[in-house]
Amino acid sequence: MCDLWRETTLKPVPQGAIPQQIRGVLREAPVAEWIKLYRRAESTPSPLPTFVPSPSPSPVAAGPQNPLGTILPTVNQLRNVGIPLAVLAVFLALAVGVVVAAVRRFRGTRRTL
Repeated sequence: MCDLWRETTLKPVPQGAIPQQIRGVLREAPVAEWIKLYRRAESTPSPLPTFVPSPSPSPVAAGPQNPLGTILPTVNQLRNVGIPLAVLAVFLALAVGVVVAAVRRFRGTRRTL
C-alpha cells in the first residue's frame, strides 16, 4: 500500500505501520470502488458436447516406393548436414592449398640462398 512514485522511503518502517495504513485506506474508500472488471460479453453456459462414436478410418495403403530407397539423402539431410559440410570442406581444401603453396614458396627461396 505505498505509492512508489511519491512515498518511497529508504528507511525501514515501524512495526505495524503497513497494516495501519491498510486499515485507514479501507475506512476511507470501499474496496468495490477500486476494482474494475472489464468484460467483453456476458457469460452464458455453453452446452456440453455429447459423445457420438465415430467409425475408425480404414487403413491407408502405402504409396509407391522409391526405387532408390534410402540411397539418396532427403532434402532436410542435404540442407542441415550435406551443404554445410560441403562448404566447410571447400574452405578446408583452400586453406590446405594456401599452406602447401606457402611452404613450397619458402622452401624454394631457402634453396636459392
